[in-house]
Amino acid sequence: LGKVYPVDAAAIRVVVGKHYRDDRRENKGLQHLRVTSIAVHPNYDPNILDSDIAVMKLMDKARIGEKILPLCLPEIQEEEVTFGQGLVTGWSLHPDPSLGPDEKARVGLVHLADIVPCEQQYARNGVRVSVT
Repeated sequence: LGKVYPVDAAAIRVVVGKHYRDDRRENKGLQHLRVTSIAVHPNYDPNILDSDIAVMKLMDKARIGEKILPLCLPEIQEEEVTFGQGLVTGWSLHPDPSLGPDEKARVGLVHLADIVPCEQQYARNGVRVSVT
């Protein structure tokens, strides 16, 4: 079994329907959902990139609408995905000062790769691997 990293569900804020980074730019249609529990992968270790996943159980149900849609997960469960492409969405780690309150969530296509070359590249560049 892996190490245990407790996460306080009450400290997590889930907001769905958000498009702009700036909270003052948008308040209509946002839904604030409460979290009842968080299951962190038993092998999670913040010093490596492996098993950096958790599942949150929500107390409230999101109301489906124009900005809020369910996420479709792949049907194949037997195999681990080690190559191909995936979509990511969200904001960059640091706000873009040139966009100010108009910075929107972005969608990008990423190439999926094996974890070993990724970790080796981090090490070659002197970057400590840390998942937050």
